[in-house]
Amino acid sequence: MSARAPPLAVPAAPRWPPWRTPALALVLVLGTAWLAHEVPWTWRPPREALPPIRAWVTAFFAWLGNDAGLSPLTVRDLTRGLSWLLSFPLA
Repeated sequence: MSARAPPLAVPAAPRWPPWRTPALALVLVLGTAWLAHEVPWTWRPPREALPPIRAWVTAFFAWLGNDAGLSPLTVRDLTRGLSWLLSFPLA
């Protein structure tokens, strides 16, 4: 007596031909380049429309360096302690 299991699934034909992915990427790149050339405000928004990320990052690192910490420990103490611990296996 032999037991034979039926096949689990028949592999389906791919729905997305392999040439479509590079073609879609090319269309997106060329479309973006054309849009930037024809309608310049889509590529470079006005400075007033951009969030002040530089100021936010600067303020965050100023806070991190000056005010952040765990009770008596500052971030500087924590990072220097971590580097001191890592210096043992690396030495």
